[in-house]
Amino acid sequence: MQYLLKISNSQITAVILLSLFSLIGFILSPAISNDNFLEKNDIFLFEKISNLHNFFPNYFTEFMIVVTNFGRELFWPIVIGLLFLFGNKIMRKKIIMVSVIIVIVILLTSISKSIVERERPTVEGQKLIYQDNYSNSYPSGHTSVVTAGAVLAILVLQNSSKRLLISILLITEAVLVSFSRIYVGLHYSLDVVGGAMLGIGVSLLLMNSNKIKKILKIP
Repeated sequence: MQYLLKISNSQITAVILLSLFSLIGFILSPAISNDNFLEKNDIFLFEKISNLHNFFPNYFTEFMIVVTNFGRELFWPIVIGLLFLFGNKIMRKKIIMVSVIIVIVILLTSISKSIVERERPTVEGQKLIYQDNYSNSYPSGHTSVVTAGAVLAILVLQNSSKRLLISILLITEAVLVSFSRIYVGLHYSLDVVGGAMLGIGVSLLLMNSNKIKKILKIP
């Protein structure tokens, strides 16, 4: 009973998000069903979003391609590097913790893809901007990383005077990357939702871990 009282609201939120992530993955797995209500509506929404490039100007599509290609691989190493470079001793320890958590998120994303085995999007009669037939779709790895990064950075900078501005920028970046994954045809909408749930859930759970803080000697 005493242990339950020590559980924070963020940890409860994390458990709920990770439980929903697991449930959605279970329902979307081809081993369970390929023709359920959730799957049909997810495909319908994907078709609508991925078809927008036929109506939007070319410069917007080109922007989405840049975001989807560099929003994770380039943006987040730079953010983490700058925070580490200009941070004090405590900040650098927190950034090490952030980096470890992001690696854990990447590993869990890869494991989840292998377990769920949902195939990448294909739409008969519709040309997608990108098409990936070499890896599984659920959850979106880009989304899990950028949402984890945004949440972790906001938590690390919670005492900063620029927290609001930084939070808006990082959340906007995460939303753009997540949307771009559907727009260019690489993920269904629930892949992105699942990626966000995984990234946020793991981040909230581990960032509040007293054991990790104790190892890194973070107050």
